[in-house]
Amino acid sequence: MEKSSRFQAASELWELDKIEESLICLPATESPARLFLQELRKLGVDWFPGIEASSTDLIETYVANGLGIGLSVAIPRKSFPANVRVLPLPDFPTITIGALWRGKKTLLVEAFLAESKSQAITLG
Repeated sequence: MEKSSRFQAASELWELDKIEESLICLPATESPARLFLQELRKLGVDWFPGIEASSTDLIETYVANGLGIGLSVAIPRKSFPANVRVLPLPDFPTITIGALWRGKKTLLVEAFLAESKSQAITLG
């Protein structure tokens, strides 16, 4: 959300009768949006996507331009635009990342998987 917003924690949004700001997220079929919307239902919060974006970078751009509140993914060491306030979702599930390929693993795929696993261990 924009830094100028009055909200300091995501939980403040859940307490509202109606969230007026537009929700900007990936399509509802994508894991981050699907999990987020499931958790909102568990909390009894009705807030549906107003803008579906094709990437998290685009979501952040829309938020930085004041179009609503965005759902993104926290990537270690990735920075957000200066005028965007990040509100963590500590009680929401984490996102699991996987890799899928067809056929036999090549040396490049093996190297990618090894590096991904190493980074996950470092960051986890």
